[in-house]
Amino acid sequence: MSICYYIGPAGDLAFRAVASNYVAASGEAVYSVPQSIARLASFSSDFSNALSSVSNYASGIALYEALVINGLYVSSSGTPSFSGTFMLDGSTQAKFQNIATVISTTGFFPGSPSGATSFTYSGVTFPTITLYKNFYAAYSNFLQAAQTAEATVQNGGSWSPPATSVVIP
Repeated sequence: MSICYYIGPAGDLAFRAVASNYVAASGEAVYSVPQSIARLASFSSDFSNALSSVSNYASGIALYEALVINGLYVSSSGTPSFSGTFMLDGSTQAKFQNIATVISTTGFFPGSPSGATSFTYSGVTFPTITLYKNFYAAYSNFLQAAQTAEATVQNGGSWSPPATSVVIP
């Protein structure tokens, strides 16, 4: 008798007893019972390390999601009337990236063939392109710092999140 190891339907490691002359199919490995016992014993520390890695990975994701779910509060020292909490979901990130692309391409805000000089997004008005650029730099830096903090936890390090509030010029 031998043991056949394979990836089960749920993506987990599965095994079954097979005849000693069983020919392994693609994605399967077959070992005699004594070989299987020896291999499982040698894998125990690898398995522990793998479980720890999976736990770190999941923790990093959970901490990142908890951080970004409430958004980033941005205010301006140069334009006191400008402030708001900006969402950090993928859709909002893409919209802010598109606005930044239009500005870098045309020198104006989107939405006006003659070039808009102010722009309102979700009830917050960006009165100048300079203010938008400062905002976008702070927004992008926050996301990068959050992703770095997430990766640090996923690699076994400590959680060190960025501040969820920033003041721009």
